[in-house]
Amino acid sequence: MLRIFVLALSLLLHACGGGSAPAPEPPSPTGPGGPTTPSGPAPSDPPQVSTRELITTAQSISVPLTNGRGLTIADVPVTLHAEDGTLFATRWSSSGTQKTPLATGAGGATLAGEGQQLLVVYADLAGNAMRARVSTDGGQQWGDPVRLGDRPAGPPLPTACVYSVQGQLRRVVAWSAQPSESDGPLVLVLFDGTQWLPPVIRSDIRSSGASLHCSASTGAEIVWRDHRAGAQGMAVALWSAQVTPTGTLEGAGSAMSNAFDPSFCRSGGTRWLGHHSTTNDAHLSYNQDGTGWTEVDTQITSPGIQPLDESGKFVSVACAGSIVLASWGDWPSKQEANDRTASRRLGVLFSRSGASHWLSVSPAGLELDQGPATTAATEQGAWIAWKAGNRLRLAEIR
Repeated sequence: MLRIFVLALSLLLHACGGGSAPAPEPPSPTGPGGPTTPSGPAPSDPPQVSTRELITTAQSISVPLTNGRGLTIADVPVTLHAEDGTLFATRWSSSGTQKTPLATGAGGATLAGEGQQLLVVYADLAGNAMRARVSTDGGQQWGDPVRLGDRPAGPPLPTACVYSVQGQLRRVVAWSAQPSESDGPLVLVLFDGTQWLPPVIRSDIRSSGASLHCSASTGAEIVWRDHRAGAQGMAVALWSAQVTPTGTLEGAGSAMSNAFDPSFCRSGGTRWLGHHSTTNDAHLSYNQDGTGWTEVDTQITSPGIQPLDESGKFVSVACAGSIVLASWGDWPSKQEANDRTASRRLGVLFSRSGASHWLSVSPAGLELDQGPATTAATEQGAWIAWKAGNRLRLAEIR
């Protein structure tokens, strides 16, 4: 369980104007420093959290898995979720929600965006294809589906990103061509500004899910779960590389071992990587300007490095400017995390100071069966969307 959960509750009560003032905070977990906004809140000020929800009548809803995204910020937040296999994009404006159906019979899906330019990629189960749909107005209208490649028999675990180079829009998509729930070749498909290029199939890579980040200054970077040394336990590793404009990989190398299900973002020279280990504990690490990966220590008064959560998994991380947000599934025990039981709570850690100071946040309170979750960030704040029964919830954190 998250060690600083009680602190989170007192912070939220204080932020909402109820309860007593927060107790003195423990020493801040270690992490890279960063600028704060002089006119904004101080790094240690209680977070301001506002939560909304979308109630459905579906028997089952889902959000994209950890390595993908189900949330981006256009002129308003836009989410991606499925209800009984039908995929929806939803705009969350101040006047209400606008829910648009994108596909029926959809499997794994992901959402990416840069400003109003949005991209959804999903598995078309009936058509045996991976398809993309694009919006140029923040999700108000969507173009026709475009076929990107063959759908694998196993879960594709797609990931995507959107960025611009000298005014030309680029899109990058990746998925794992798994024949079953094991591993398969890493597939990359790029939009070069005028057209979608043919898939680049890396049969030499045994992958099981990847995470992409793109920007005009850094291009496209990818982290993937790699099984070249084995598909179980300590043999599983995370590898990273730069994606070239033609879809080849440069500088590929191992980032860390005993690591599963990556979630990757970059802000300036700092890369952030969320993952969990084979023993079902959640971790968050950072890398500054190409140096080695350093794990964030969530309890610096205890000997050794303490993970985000000793009984957690499925970390989603988002970052922008000095804002960093990590969310994960927080179970009472490692066995319950392994079994993915309904005792799951929502773990959230937030920084507005480039991670030199962390705040625990609990937008779902003590409710159970919360998640999976997906995150997004801008330089003004962070957002998290998650599954809560047959409801989709969205929280803004500042």
